[in-house]
Amino acid sequence: MKFLRLLIALFFMHAPLFPEPLLDQYIIIHGTWTPPFSWHMPGGDFYNALAKALPPGSVTFFLWSGKNHYQARIDAAQELVQFLKDNYQDHERINLVTHSHGSNVGILASQMIAKETSPTPHIHCFYALGTPVNTANYMPDMKTIDYFYNLFSFQDFIQPVFGLFKREYPRHSRIANICVTVNEQSPQHSELHHPLIAKWIPTIHETLQRQSIGNFEHFAFEKPGVIHFVDTNIPQYREDNKRTALALQDQKTIARLNDIVRKRGILRQFVSENDIFSPATEEKIYRMVTGS
Repeated sequence: MKFLRLLIALFFMHAPLFPEPLLDQYIIIHGTWTPPFSWHMPGGDFYNALAKALPPGSVTFFLWSGKNHYQARIDAAQELVQFLKDNYQDHERINLVTHSHGSNVGILASQMIAKETSPTPHIHCFYALGTPVNTANYMPDMKTIDYFYNLFSFQDFIQPVFGLFKREYPRHSRIANICVTVNEQSPQHSELHHPLIAKWIPTIHETLQRQSIGNFEHFAFEKPGVIHFVDTNIPQYREDNKRTALALQDQKTIARLNDIVRKRGILRQFVSENDIFSPATEEKIYRMVTGS
């Protein structure tokens, strides 16, 4: 009995009576060719909107080369894993907010973390905006991610990269494929890092769903959904019953775009200029698709 009492006393001497509360921390990761722009950094509209919605000190950003090739994303993912290890403690919940190929940097990091045997960082919520989806190379490792939100727009003609990538991930109990609108418009690629989306991102997972606000009581990860972001109200959720028809129409649009690109011989121009993910290219592609 004395020995048992001694063990209990030693335990409480070396263990806190109450665990530290979990603190949510958010990391913004930009996409390809973003460094000249500042939306993801202090002073940028997206960063400022996200920071304003959270307690002070809850938001930071991760910079990488932004180069448009696989090895650059691998290098960035390795740096991201080390960044998480160096800067976050067990009582801090890591949430990633990523755009375009910045999402694939985060996804590669999740794959690397999953392969490690020592205690490693864990990602709570992963919010991916306009991500070029390729599950062969860039499938989120859900052993190291609690919840994954894929937010996309059918008016984002950069995301599929001329049909080389997809828009949605396979059905999964913790992966949501959600189409978004901003003030009743379907955003283009660069508009997916809109400050209105940043403002509400911290509420999507728990507050809106838990309190059944904005029709979020109908949210389900495995069902296709739509979130309408508006300046004048809280986000509104609905199940996307038109997803199959929209996806088929999207495939036809991408095929038409590919045909235009082949006939004009401009894909090589985009790639050689390294501007496939730039706003200028986005505008060119949008005009080709819409005929404007």
